Amino acid sequence: MKLGVSDEAILQKSIALAQLQHAEVSFQKIVLERARGLTIQGRLANGDLFTRILVDAQETTYRKAFIICHELGHLARHTGYGNLLELDWALRKKLEREADWFATWLIHKIKLTLLVQSVLSAISPRRR
Repeated sequence: MKLGVSDEAILQKSIALAQLQHAEVSFQKIVLERARGLTIQGRLANGDLFTRILVDAQETTYRKAFIICHELGHLARHTGYGNLLELDWALRKKLEREADWFATWLIHKIKLTLLVQSVLSAISPRRR
């Protein structure tokens, strides 16, 4: 019995979590921007009527999932700051680090959930 979690499954679950937060995920080519050492590979467009998470379509499947979770971290924790690109460098770096930590935590929770589902599916008796 082979158990595991595919990057595609992680991506699909992260998209589903974004949708639960009423955020639309869009994949497109993003021209990489560097601002004081930070590379931008995703964006959160948080409007009055909608929230959109833009993800660089050229990233790997796993990295796309991480970017979505990172942007969900901003959505969950940093909505009162406005445009992060306009913030003081030290504060922006702190908020980006928090979003990375959130994404890492969320990816681990997604993997654990998918792995448990895989194990339960593998050990459950087949219905005929």
